[in-house]
Amino acid sequence: MTKKQVLRNILIVTCAVVLVAVYLVAFFKPGVWHRNAFLYREADGVYSGTDEFAEYRLQVQGDELSFTVNDITRRYTVKTVGDAVTIREEETVLFSGKVLPFGDTYMLENENGELEIPITIIAGGVSPEESELFPNVNQLYEWAVVREDSVRGDFGALAVLLISALFLALDLIFPNLFFYLSHGLAVDGGEPSAFYRFGQTVSRILLGLLMVWSVFETFNRY
Repeated sequence: MTKKQVLRNILIVTCAVVLVAVYLVAFFKPGVWHRNAFLYREADGVYSGTDEFAEYRLQVQGDELSFTVNDITRRYTVKTVGDAVTIREEETVLFSGKVLPFGDTYMLENENGELEIPITIIAGGVSPEESELFPNVNQLYEWAVVREDSVRGDFGALAVLLISALFLALDLIFPNLFFYLSHGLAVDGGEPSAFYRFGQTVSRILLGLLMVWSVFETFNRY
């Protein structure tokens, strides 16, 4: 391997390591989901984020919450006594009922015995009204009572990124490794052909593109 090839490989590996490091930092940033927007935690109980429709800001202080869509703010309270739950927007009661355990999660059942099932419909090319961008009672209960932060990244995309980075690094550092693993036991001596080297170059490009795609896919979907 020539000095030029060594420097090129070091540069490629360095770029891959930087890409993985930046992705991991973004991946594990805590926050909460609202619709398809991820609201990053700025401070304890304070979150903000955006999507194609609006800018959002959430503040949680005990059983009191405020949620802002662009410049419009609504304030809520979530009161719980045992399994009884009452959710208000200012003085208006949005929900009164109880919480039901449902496996690892929960469901809200109103006083009429009906489950509060959140359904969001986004029609292609149609922007929702600002009033439709505010949280539903399930989200309000989760933010005020459950209070579990999520992470931004996607574990499937992370697996693709790490596996691609590993194979790319091994192929660059040990360029004959996969050749010998595939043919070493069946061939006595011999070196990879020019055609094999061409395919190796193509596979390296594809692995790099796959890494970039996995990052793009994670943060472009939401």
